This record gives sequence, structure tokens and C-alpha cells, in this order.
Amino acid sequence: KLNYGISTEIDGYLFAGDCSHSKIKNATNMVFRSKPGKFSIFDYANDFLTLKSKPIAMANYNGRLYVFDNNNTYRVNPQNLTIEDTYEGIGCSGKDSVIVTEYGMFFADKTGAYMHNGQAPIKISEAIQKGGDTEEVFSGTDNIKDVSWDNAVTKMQAIPYVVYNSSMNCVLFNIEYLDKKDTISTIAGQFNRYQSIYKQYIWSFHLTHKRWDLWELSDNADIGKPFTGTRGEIYWPINNTVYEHM
Repeated sequence: KLNYGISTEIDGYLFAGDCSHSKIKNATNMVFRSKPGKFSIFDYANDFLTLKSKPIAMANYNGRLYVFDNNNTYRVNPQNLTIEDTYEGIGCSGKDSVIVTEYGMFFADKTGAYMHNGQAPIKISEAIQKGGDTEEVFSGTDNIKDVSWDNAVTKMQAIPYVVYNSSMNCVLFNIEYLDKKDTISTIAGQFNRYQSIYKQYIWSFHLTHKRWDLWELSDNADIGKPFTGTRGEIYWPINNTVYEHM
């Protein structure tokens, strides 16, 4: 009877967070562990861990349970349910904003993009963290927008999806940029209505070259969680259609 919003599996156990239970007054900040090999059976009175705030993402990395809230990252021993280390000031944007690869664990936070190498989280978004004060216009090209992390993620409180493209050896972070606000005049000019126009981009981090590239994704669309195909290809749900990337 345990209800939960996020989960991950380690060593035959299911770990669940963002929980509720009829016998517990407030289980929001608690992480529960199932019985081994029985993902639907929880000893909720004994096998649990209490955090300072609500967990919003989980990952299994290097045999440890990593739990994220908005401002902290916890490394948890899955056997005895103890917190081995806490990284304060670094959280995760959402349950789909973290990915584990053979090169490390990558996740997105409002403060930046991070890679965890097994020892500590390392910020990798310094090169794209801040943009210019104004947009630049170059002869013969489009306007260069300020799609820096601060402008597109931190200020907008966006929740980027994070996905790994194995064929290109890149980690992809999708972002949304407020391009402009169109003014729509009504009859007789009685009042104006503003319509926000958004553009969706992908910041791609190449793991070998340690290089950031900016790719266009869509215009004013609803983006769903990307997923990986059987050949390693990436699919993006955009509005009511699924597109294969590239």
C-alpha cells in the first residue's frame, strides 16, 4: 500500500521516494526500501531513511543510492540505509534530469550541469553558464540569442531532460528559451494580449572533447521525455509526434 513518485533499483531492492502511506502521517521526506526481490512489499516500519526535504530524483551509481532534493545530493549506503555523504547546494531539477553512463553520472540543476565521477560532483557548464548582456546581430546571420544556462534554466526554473547519445558520445540537456512576447491587439484597441513565444534547444556536451554544442530542437512545442531505441538512437516526443533525433 505504499504510494511513491520516484524509484530506482539496486542489488535486487527497490528504493522509493516522494511517498505516502495510510499508516504514516507524512512520508514525503522518507525513502523506503523493498524486500529483496519483492518490489511491491515494503517493511515501512523498519526499512526507511528520512531526509531533510522531499526527494525529487534518484539514481543507482557505483553501487550507491544517490538521492536528490532541490538543494542537496545524498549518497546512501543501500545495505544499511545510512547517509555516507551530503553535497550541499547542489540538487537536481527533476526525476528525468539525471542519467548514469559508463563515463559518470550527469544531472541538471538550476545552478548548472554537473558530472559525478564517483568521488564528487563536478560542474561542467561553466563555458555556457552566462551569456552576453545583450543579443548580438551579425551581418548575414540570425540573431545570437542568450541561451546560456543562467538565462534559459536558472531564471526560468526550467526542468531539463537529460539523455545520453551513445553513438555520438554526448550527453544532451534540453532547454527552453523565451524568444519574445507577441502583442495581439483587440478590436478598437481596447486592450492588448501578450503571447509568449518559446524555442526549445539542446545543449550537447561531448564527453571526449569536453565541448558544448547548441542544437535547435523545436519552436513553441511541448517536449516529452526522450528515450533510447534498440540501436542507441534517441527519440523526442514533440507535441503529438515522436521524432528520431538526427
